[in-house]
Formats: sequence, structure tokens, C-alpha cells
Amino acid sequence: MSYNYVPRSTRVYRCLNEVKSVAGGERGLVIVNWTIAGATVMGLKTLWWLPAAFFIQIFLVWMYKKDPMSRLIYIRYNSQTDRYDPWPHADTEVNSRPDGFDKGNLC
Repeated sequence: MSYNYVPRSTRVYRCLNEVKSVAGGERGLVIVNWTIAGATVMGLKTLWWLPAAFFIQIFLVWMYKKDPMSRLIYIRYNSQTDRYDPWPHADTEVNSRPDGFDKGNLC
């Protein structure tokens, strides 16, 4: 009796690991862009916003093609300090721990 051993394999779909996109741009930014465009055109009756929203959409598609994680990278970069200062300061907490993990007691 012979057995044909076939090793297990699992497919990893690329779309599950990528940032979600809609109309070629990052999903959240595209939705915000066209929601604002729809609200201004229907509510304020300013038709000049449609070409502006179209050019913003082109920019979002260009930005997504260049780097799909560019918005997250910018947010991370923006939250960092302007310069690195290696010296200790008076307001620096020593041995700070989260609440519930013996906070306030030194090791």
C-alpha cells in the first residue's frame, strides 16, 4: 500500500495584506474626498468643487501608486519629535509603568 504524501500549503492572497483601495486611491481618503465633494455640490450648490475633487482624486491615485502606506508613514513621521535630545530632563518619569503593573514603585 503506497501513500502519496502531499505537503500542506496555504495560499496567501496579496489583497489581504495590502491597504484597501477604492478607485485607485486609499479607501479612507477617497471616501472623504467624494463625501465632501458631494456635500458641497448638493448642499452649497458649488459646482466648481467637482473639478477640484477630480484633481484631488488624481493626486490620491498617484500617491497610492507611489507608496500604498504613504498616509500611515506621514502620520507616524508627524507624531515624532523635531529633534533627538539624549539628555535627561526634569519632567522625565523614572521607571514609569502602566496602571496595574505596580506603578510608582521602583524596581
